[in-house]
Amino acid sequence: MASSIVIFDLDGTLIDSKKQIYDAMSLARKSLGLTDVTEEFIGQHLGLPVRQLIPEQDLSQDFLDGLVLEFRRFLKIAILKHNDVFPGAIELINVLRANGFRIGIATSKPQLQAELVVHNSPLKGLIDFVQGTDNFPPKPSPEVIKRVLEAFVNPPAIMIGDRTEDLEAATASGIPSIGIAQSAHDEEMLTLHGASLTYSDMQEAFKDSKSIMQLIKTEV
Repeated sequence: MASSIVIFDLDGTLIDSKKQIYDAMSLARKSLGLTDVTEEFIGQHLGLPVRQLIPEQDLSQDFLDGLVLEFRRFLKIAILKHNDVFPGAIELINVLRANGFRIGIATSKPQLQAELVVHNSPLKGLIDFVQGTDNFPPKPSPEVIKRVLEAFVNPPAIMIGDRTEDLEAATASGIPSIGIAQSAHDEEMLTLHGASLTYSDMQEAFKDSKSIMQLIKTEV
């Protein structure tokens, strides 16, 4: 079991980034003369590629590219200041590491941005491999998970995420998954999309870490 890996999603699973992303998008939209979106809208799309955070369908590609650049500029400033980790996340990772599991991240964030978040958060030093999404399809495509698996020479693995896309990507990768219902999708929805176990939040997952490790032992 020492070679097994637990793969986590980042935004909405380990990092509580909703307000951070909302603030960055609000500043970017204001700088380009767009009306604001709601924090609820951002929360419903948290963890998806940045285009999904922009509701307008009639923007030119040049304008859209500029908005994304502005958003990422403001977000980088926020990331460099602080990144909030969900309660229970560090505790769960520490338990897993103490029991011989390695820790990976598979996120729809761009690679450099994902690495910056990890480096500037309590996750620093606890993550063995980070895989962002650049120039290939995001989840529910399995590609980002497959790249994590390949980096570890395809070990036994399990995925933990907060969105149905995380679970669908895990299923397509041939690994089991666990759903954390602390963002847009509830436990019933996560179960319907393939989660073997679900929890209301990371604290509950940490409290039941023995069941998580047993699931890994029995299913991978």
